[in-house]
Amino acid sequence: MLHRTLLAAALLGLLIGTLAPSAVYADARSDCMAGQRQIKAALKKKQPPEVQDRLKRALASIETEIMENDWSECVDYVAQARQALRQK
Repeated sequence: MLHRTLLAAALLGLLIGTLAPSAVYADARSDCMAGQRQIKAALKKKQPPEVQDRLKRALASIETEIMENDWSECVDYVAQARQALRQK
């Protein structure tokens, strides 16, 4: 009986351990893709030259991270671009 309880607890822990990161992965990926769309839209509008430059550099980095599937770094670049938009 104790063996079954330990086995069930281990399986539950394994299940939670594999599902939790995939939820975080999905959130970071969707945040990254939404940020990419937002930056592309902002670049179509008139921006001060320094903001335009920061957005272009951030977009290039975001697109690199998308190709590499590195969603956490992509989200960091999106945050930098959003900060540039707030400071204009």
